[in-house]
Amino acid sequence: TREGISQIKEVEMTLNDKATVFEERIKKRHDRYGLVSPSKLVTPGDLSTSQTINNDNDGLWTSIYLAAECFRFGVTNDQEAKKNAIRAYEALERLETVTGISGLPARTFAAATDHVTQSRSPHPKLWHPSSDGKWQWMDDTSSDEVAGHLFAVALFYDLVADGEMKDRARNLVHRVMTHIIDNNFQLIDYDGLPTK
Repeated sequence: TREGISQIKEVEMTLNDKATVFEERIKKRHDRYGLVSPSKLVTPGDLSTSQTINNDNDGLWTSIYLAAECFRFGVTNDQEAKKNAIRAYEALERLETVTGISGLPARTFAAATDHVTQSRSPHPKLWHPSSDGKWQWMDDTSSDEVAGHLFAVALFYDLVADGEMKDRARNLVHRVMTHIIDNNFQLIDYDGLPTK
């Protein structure tokens, strides 16, 4: 096509081999502060020019990855899966703590000094500084993002977390659900209005 050449091949591999390919790809090109974020190639076709960029759905993609690592640890007891799950969980936890609003997770976050990509959504999403000035976060978190977070954190609690991590996961779910229940089953954003 005018956009380039694609080659599709059928490659036989085990499920574990396939999972390893994806895990390596995530570590090399999609890990941004523990979030699973898109990768953009500065030079098309040159993987060495990969740069992670923020996305409106970083929280949801990270939740899906966290769930996968929880299931992997639950089945295999692989310590690498546990380490990956903890890193992803901590990124989800930061999505909530970075807003400074108990129970309201951000869509994504970045370091205060990072260049960020603006949302292309028809509903404007804005970036805000964290109270400590170290981070910036995107508002207007959607209900599907929160559903993904709660699904993954519950798996993390059941399959991976122990000790203090179990307490942190329990407290995160409590803060999010308290925010929703106390606000008539809505997510209330930084401006005091429901998210869109």
